[in-house]
Amino acid sequence: AAAVIALGGVALLVTEGNMRSLEANVAAMTLRLTAVSHARPTGSTVAFVQGQHWVGYSIAAGCTAALLIAPFFFISAGLLLSRRVSIRRGLLALVVTSVLVWIVNQLRLLLIGESMRIWGPQTGYDRSHVLAGGVLSTFGVAVGVAIFVGLMVRDRPRPDAVGSDHRTGPRR
Repeated sequence: AAAVIALGGVALLVTEGNMRSLEANVAAMTLRLTAVSHARPTGSTVAFVQGQHWVGYSIAAGCTAALLIAPFFFISAGLLLSRRVSIRRGLLALVVTSVLVWIVNQLRLLLIGESMRIWGPQTGYDRSHVLAGGVLSTFGVAVGVAIFVGLMVRDRPRPDAVGSDHRTGPRR
């Protein structure tokens, strides 16, 4: 299981171009559902009409969710190899964290598109990409790390539980 998960992390990194195209498709669809009815994906670019011109943004290799998610694959694989976590717990933490980081990254892309629509292409992009988008991504990854760690930590019996000893089980 650890090898498969590690290979999944490698696959994310190797195929990040495909991931960027998928992210652009989902971002364009989300923008169409909100307020930017003409949003269209073109490869890893999301384009839409602003006034009389087509504008948009590209999802660069450094901005894809693949780069934010891949480290969780490698950490999960390492923890599974060390036998510190069960396969079930490792997979649960990996799936939950990956979905969370993916959603936060999609929110960042929606924020960029909406900001460009509201403030114009240059000002909207400047305000949303680096400042607000960076804060949102950092927050999303931090929450992802907290959830990942929380799901990886084993539940231990409370030491004050009457009639039990966490090493030997119930007392008789």
